[in-house]
Amino acid sequence: MTTDLFRATCEGGYADLHKNIHRQVRGEVRQGQEMVRAVAAAVAALTLVLTMLRLGGAIDWPWFWVTIPLWASVLALIASWVLFIVVFGAAMLRREADIEASTKRSDPRDD
Repeated sequence: MTTDLFRATCEGGYADLHKNIHRQVRGEVRQGQEMVRAVAAAVAALTLVLTMLRLGGAIDWPWFWVTIPLWASVLALIASWVLFIVVFGAAMLRREADIEASTKRSDPRDD
């Protein structure tokens, strides 16, 4: 927050920073912030699951409890990359299908 304030005052964009702060207070969240919140929630959930496995005795490595947040973040990162690849691939296929459909409609030889 202080670096944003410093940058905004140096660039003369204090009004923009002020608007962004009010946007955050009112609950208007930007798209990137939603992804950050989702990843943070996934890391927290995986940390909780791995901690419960450790406390339940399913994981019996004595040093593992120290690295639980690290493993949770690695698992969340892998899951987010897989999700990104699936979503990006689906978007590319949909775009190609839309382009193909639009070119077929405008082809005069089909009439």
